[in-house]
Amino acid sequence: MPPEILDPGIEIIRFLSRFRGPWVNGFFLAVSGIGSTAGYLVLFCILWWGVSWKLGAKLYATLVLSVYLNAVIKDSVAQPRPFVYADIESVTRPDEFGFPSGHAQHAALVWTLLAAHFRKRWFTIFAAAMAFLVGFSRLQLGVHFPTDVLGGWLLGGVLALGYLRWSNRTFDWASRLSFERQMILALGLPLALTAAHGTRNTAMALGALAGALSGLVLARRQRLYSDEEPAPRRRESLLVGLLGLPALYLALLALSPSESSRLYPLYLWMRFATIGLWVSYLVPKVVAYMRSPRENSDASAAR
Repeated sequence: MPPEILDPGIEIIRFLSRFRGPWVNGFFLAVSGIGSTAGYLVLFCILWWGVSWKLGAKLYATLVLSVYLNAVIKDSVAQPRPFVYADIESVTRPDEFGFPSGHAQHAALVWTLLAAHFRKRWFTIFAAAMAFLVGFSRLQLGVHFPTDVLGGWLLGGVLALGYLRWSNRTFDWASRLSFERQMILALGLPLALTAAHGTRNTAMALGALAGALSGLVLARRQRLYSDEEPAPRRRESLLVGLLGLPALYLALLALSPSESSRLYPLYLWMRFATIGLWVSYLVPKVVAYMRSPRENSDASAAR
């Protein structure tokens, strides 16, 4: 962007920096962490296991595509961060380009969709506050220009409108495909997008998408999901998922090659593909295995 647009943003960031301190910085770092891609993926896993697998799957896929689009635009525009553009201090120093703000974009997308799903007045107010605070935190921390945040909010809102208009139609269309075509789509789309624009962030996101979608296709073929999951099964899935996720993450992390290795991008893709597979397939598979002895016992008792 031209300097005449960015320069006023520098003055706003300098003004906000006067209010920094340990408590203020800690609060906005926490808000920013909640609004990170990793934070949303954990949230969507909880929705997937504990609320509705359809809701979790659609939001999960939408967030990944939002992450990918944000990375493509950032690298195309190549706008520097405020602390690179001018002599100002920031609380953190991300190494990606700045426009648009991914935090603001994903916050507008996620909290708009959650508000649209739950349709509660109090939750809508909370969601609006979260979307605002996540975007504002990036200004307070000195890592984005106001135009970055505004652009992120705008793009996230557009993506939310697209989701509300097309997500159900897209899900129904994909559900009518044959098993083989569903698997080709689940693996082929993330691989094609990775080949088109492969970065550290897109490798993690698209790997997770490939694992989650292919696992979902396989799980539905094995009838591990029903349209309306009973509450006890959702609770069991949530417990198994939350206990296993950190253990799986740490185990895969221990296998990591050096970041300078040529295999590191492939490792990242496969690591997050495995996590996606855990979310969509392995958790319901484990729960089904745990429940089968009890169900067989109940069936025998009924006879």
